[in-house]
Amino acid sequence: MIRWNSSRSGRRISRHLRPTTESLEGRLALSTAFITVTSASDTPSSDVPAQVATPGGFTGSADVISLRQAIQLADAVPSGTSVQIDFNIPAGGASPTLEPTSPLPTITRPVTIDGLSQSQTMGLEGIEPVLLDGVSAPGADGLVFSSGASGSVVEGLGVTNFGGVGLHFEGASNVQVVNDAVGFAYNAQLDTIHIAPNWYGVEFDGGSGETINNDVISGNTIDGLRLIGTSNSTVENTSIGSIDAAGFGYDSSGWSVGNGGEDHYGSGLYIDNGSYNTVTNDIIANNGTYGILISGPSSLGNQVTNSKIGTDPTGYLAQPNMTGLEINGGASYNVASNNVISGNSWDGVEISGSGTIEDELIGNAIGMSADLTTQIANWNGIQIDNNAAYAFVYNNTISGNSSDGVFLAQTQYDDLEENQVGLGIYGTPAGNGNYGIILVDGSVDNTIYNNNIQYNGWEGLITVNAWWDNSFYYNNVVNNGGSNLHLG
Repeated sequence: MIRWNSSRSGRRISRHLRPTTESLEGRLALSTAFITVTSASDTPSSDVPAQVATPGGFTGSADVISLRQAIQLADAVPSGTSVQIDFNIPAGGASPTLEPTSPLPTITRPVTIDGLSQSQTMGLEGIEPVLLDGVSAPGADGLVFSSGASGSVVEGLGVTNFGGVGLHFEGASNVQVVNDAVGFAYNAQLDTIHIAPNWYGVEFDGGSGETINNDVISGNTIDGLRLIGTSNSTVENTSIGSIDAAGFGYDSSGWSVGNGGEDHYGSGLYIDNGSYNTVTNDIIANNGTYGILISGPSSLGNQVTNSKIGTDPTGYLAQPNMTGLEINGGASYNVASNNVISGNSWDGVEISGSGTIEDELIGNAIGMSADLTTQIANWNGIQIDNNAAYAFVYNNTISGNSSDGVFLAQTQYDDLEENQVGLGIYGTPAGNGNYGIILVDGSVDNTIYNNNIQYNGWEGLITVNAWWDNSFYYNNVVNNGGSNLHLG
């Protein structure tokens, strides 16, 4: 079904003023072509109804339209007109499942795809009302958007079982991915959740100004969300590797809902040579290798804030990534602040590799709950190694970890200031299992200043063949299980 709405203003332009282009645009709002998908079948391209888009609307009619046809019809809409694809598929109140049998056409113009327009009476809150499933199109991507589709919106879709990327944006900018579920499905009749992985969940190649908001991207084979050369974009209020209704990080069959979870390969969020992106208020858990991986010399100025990395949404139960936050490969000037980075199987944070410089950790709870009352151990809290340099670690609580609070190896010019290492709320004991802060071979020219280091299982502050050319000032190193301070 196709309908044409226009919000063209009826106001007249004064004869006494010659209107500029801007004033005309202010008075003449864009028209919108609404294309409604009414069938879950995958109608072949040759069966697209004869429709001609004109400035006045569409000629011809179609009572049954598949998603494939809707995408092709959207391409025929005149430029300067917005397009919205809605859904009204008879499904008895359940979520209709659309199974393309071959790759869908690439979307080449701005389109709003609104799955929330589908009427639904059954289902779990937060699970999307239209499911796009790739089981019958092996190796295909789900929806593909070219650079010409900048400004598109994808809302209210479930996207599963594609051998390529579930949602793939190839150079499109200012895209919104909102309220989508990518990588798992819900069975309303059985009240079960099961992973239904895409190879990658959502990928942006290039582009800028993207918004990923209130999505669940979980259960995918490798990476959940990939920002490849993408800049100035926001990932917010999104669960990556976590599903609220899936309990302790597993689906109804006992499979991890993390991305890359069972094979321990893949990342929840992968930023590859992307710059000035903001990751905020997200839950990133259960992912196979890294919760967040920021890598590449052009990964500059990214911000990770107010997120839970390695825990459930409450922030009190561990749902481990292998490593919580990894910054490597020359990624520099990135900042992680005010996060809970706890419960991860290996490091809470690792900063690694030559050329990886000036990255900052500020005000995070690493190994603890957000309120600093509960220990939720990583193996190591922070590890900085392999010639990374100039890291700034300030005002963090680094406590409750199974091994070391901070481990420095072959790293230079790092600055650790005013951290609580081994303490919880109000200074209560929450020691790291081994050392509070340890510096080993090749760690030189680092500054350890005004840290409170207590209650750790072994020495509070220790160097091993690394005591020279490092500076230690005004640290409170007491009540540790070993000799408190050992420089050797």
